[in-house]
Amino acid sequence: MNEFIQPKLCQLDLIQAYRKALLAYALTILRDRALAEDIVQEVALILTDRIGAGLELDAFWAYARETARRKCLEIARERKRWALSERALDVVDAAFDSEVSNRDSQETALAQCIDKLPVKWSQIVDLRYRRLVPVNEIARELKATPSTISVTLNRIRARLAECVSTQLEGLNR
Repeated sequence: MNEFIQPKLCQLDLIQAYRKALLAYALTILRDRALAEDIVQEVALILTDRIGAGLELDAFWAYARETARRKCLEIARERKRWALSERALDVVDAAFDSEVSNRDSQETALAQCIDKLPVKWSQIVDLRYRRLVPVNEIARELKATPSTISVTLNRIRARLAECVSTQLEGLNR
């Protein structure tokens, strides 16, 4: 892939990964979906510029949330809308930070668990969940029956659930 396109795609993927959390955050503060959507769009533009300027990925959520917070308060002031107190905003921030951290931990654990799968199972996971290939097509490609692929997917999901749970328990100790 072109080296000039790759960083843009990574930025967009990163922004997209946090889009729902940012929307929920803005909606919590503004209680207006249209305004919350506008905030998310503005924050995405700001983040795209900031990532290009070297924003550390570890600090991405904190920067995105703080940018959304400031934009929400700016809109609330401009439109003379009621806004949460600083203390209430701090509680909302803490709740969202915790939720995003939990989600990030789960995604990291899942990625590590997928890496531990047998090669054939990793291939099936890639086809089904990354490329969104239907079970019938996976079966045709792997010269198996759709029933076999479905049973294998059930086993994979069970193994991944167990692995993720074990990994997260290890983090919480």
